[in-house]
Amino acid sequence: MGKDTADKAATKSFTGDIVAALLMASGTTTISMKQYELMSSLDGKKSASAFQHDFRCVLAKAKELKAQVDSGEEFKAVDGGTKKGPKRKADDTIDAPLTPPKTPKKAKAAPKPRTPAKKASAKKTMSPSPDSSELQGGENAFEEAFETFIKAEREWDDD
Repeated sequence: MGKDTADKAATKSFTGDIVAALLMASGTTTISMKQYELMSSLDGKKSASAFQHDFRCVLAKAKELKAQVDSGEEFKAVDGGTKKGPKRKADDTIDAPLTPPKTPKKAKAAPKPRTPAKKASAKKTMSPSPDSSELQGGENAFEEAFETFIKAEREWDDD
């Protein structure tokens, strides 16, 4: 077993029922104090008596399973290759799921009424039109206005 596989196996956890089934299958219905000490040593956190206390219900379940098997009770395995969702029967009917349906989510609050959108104003389109200076004085209107401004400014500075 490689290191990765050993690490993954060390981090797996099983329910008490599964451990009880393994104990029953091996014929073990009691665990010695030496075995609890081994568990404590491997765990490094819990004491042997803590393991002994935790395994009381597991051992009781193992004894119960052994009694059921000895009386002839058969256990049916779950089919692990099923897809999620209800199964379809041969006559195309659907088996109902065993779990109850989820609680429905709260209904969302009604949306607030929206204010009516403003009508789109007519956009001005850019067209090659003459600018205002050309309309007022021809092609040289800007130059004439500039010269007038400069002359007025010189007179202003002289005062």
